[in-house]
Amino acid sequence: MNRTILMLSALAVLLGGAAAVQSLRAHKAIAAGDGLRRELAAAKALLTAQEARKEDDASEMDDAAAEIDAAALGGAPDESADKKQEDNPLMASLIDLAVQSMLSEAEDKDGGAVLAKSKKKDKDGKGGGASSMLTPEERKQRRAEKKEARGGGTGESARLVNQAAKLMKTGNFGEAQALLEQSLAADPANRQAWKTLASLQRQTGMAGEELQTYQDWMAAMPDDALARYLAAGAFARNGMDSEARQYLADFQDMSQGDIRAYPMAAEMYRQMGMRAEEGNALRQWVDAVPDATDARRLMGDYYRRAGDTGAALAEYQTLAALQPNSPSAYVQMGNVYRQTGQYAAAVTQYQTALDLRPGNTATLGHLADAQRLSGDLNAAAGTYSQLITLEPGSQAAAAAAANLRRIERQLNPPAPRPPAKP
Repeated sequence: MNRTILMLSALAVLLGGAAAVQSLRAHKAIAAGDGLRRELAAAKALLTAQEARKEDDASEMDDAAAEIDAAALGGAPDESADKKQEDNPLMASLIDLAVQSMLSEAEDKDGGAVLAKSKKKDKDGKGGGASSMLTPEERKQRRAEKKEARGGGTGESARLVNQAAKLMKTGNFGEAQALLEQSLAADPANRQAWKTLASLQRQTGMAGEELQTYQDWMAAMPDDALARYLAAGAFARNGMDSEARQYLADFQDMSQGDIRAYPMAAEMYRQMGMRAEEGNALRQWVDAVPDATDARRLMGDYYRRAGDTGAALAEYQTLAALQPNSPSAYVQMGNVYRQTGQYAAAVTQYQTALDLRPGNTATLGHLADAQRLSGDLNAAAGTYSQLITLEPGSQAAAAAAANLRRIERQLNPPAPRPPAKP
């Protein structure tokens, strides 16, 4: 690390200005283990932009870029992976789908609700399992009967929520909040109204009111697990981890048997830095549904971030067996091999992924980097050139061009300078 500090300090003198600042920012990201890849990419892009004008200092700049590469592949892979997972599209998609399906159960609770089910039996003496056998027409009839029994309150409540949502889009938050409060007065069991009200309060900086809304929701619907889950997230965002952990534990207790709850709980625990609990939730998911490919992928990601590369590879291998025509598992295995310095194995996995999905530029970039790091410079040059052809003018193409220049200098080093005359 001291060598990195010295090298980046030298770059500050050589480059000056924005490039030096980005280089030093990259070092800080290395030390903190936060946002590493983003800072490295920015630093390297600025470094390479200077190369054409500073050929005399090419070797020093290559050494500095190599230091950055070594840091990216060595000291802090887990922290940068954690940061990247904050925007994990797979996990975000799973949670969004789960929450939306749980909310929709409020409109068709007799259609087989799983998560927010009450332990009490229906008035006709049948449990939730019996109602799930109703035909769509029978469920529609029962909803109409409930609406009539409530004097139309449910329909009015939903109409007010829709109006409030439109007002929120135009920035009329005060009017929207008033309509949402009217909606809840008409139907205290309208979960969409509770969620929308809490969202409005969060958007407008009303943290205390948002937390109170979740508590009111839980009081109005004591059997609703979704309220506990969303409350846990709100309390965690506000630094009240003790309350968040309690609500999340309640959510898990109320959600037993619902496979949607496993990734939801795992991600919440990850955000709170509770890695053991995150791993337990993911393992429960894998145990409950061994052939669930999303569960295997996220379990492998968890092991990779935790540094258990053997367990991560086992999960990715299982994923590849379950989805032999999907490139995802092979890319993930390549990432593990690259992280552990097994570059030849990484090349094999990336190539398999490209055979399944040719032309994927992200995988091409991984393959080229692994080829370069394995010492196969000619193959790496060909792969970088292919990437540039597919996405000319992109940031990935700029990075590939910079690596091509580095490879060219390595393959064709400049002639040694003649000795100075005495």
